[in-house]
Amino acid sequence: MFEGMAKRDAGAIKKPLLAGGTMVLMRDGKPTQMTFEAFADRVGRPGTTRIEERIHDPLVRIDNDLAVVWAPFEFLVDGKLDHCGTDLFNLVRTDGKWLIASVADTGRKDCLVR
Repeated sequence: MFEGMAKRDAGAIKKPLLAGGTMVLMRDGKPTQMTFEAFADRVGRPGTTRIEERIHDPLVRIDNDLAVVWAPFEFLVDGKLDHCGTDLFNLVRTDGKWLIASVADTGRKDCLVR
């Protein structure tokens, strides 16, 4: 998904996502909800701004075909830190393949550069 975001490729963004999934982005204490489809279409639009999201130190919990990933992240725009926070991914395994079923994140500007 992150590679698709960096390439602004809606199809690549959607590839690891479970159809019908949703995102909740917390900004300034307020949730913004969107479907995966809307997110991919928004981020996948052509543009000149380079974007990159980096996660680190993920905590992963797996039970059979269900997994949760909790990971701090930094989001860069044109190589400069724009915001940071924590990503939360719920994943399901179908036909031997892990898909992201839902995403939630926090986003804030008070970031320390790693």
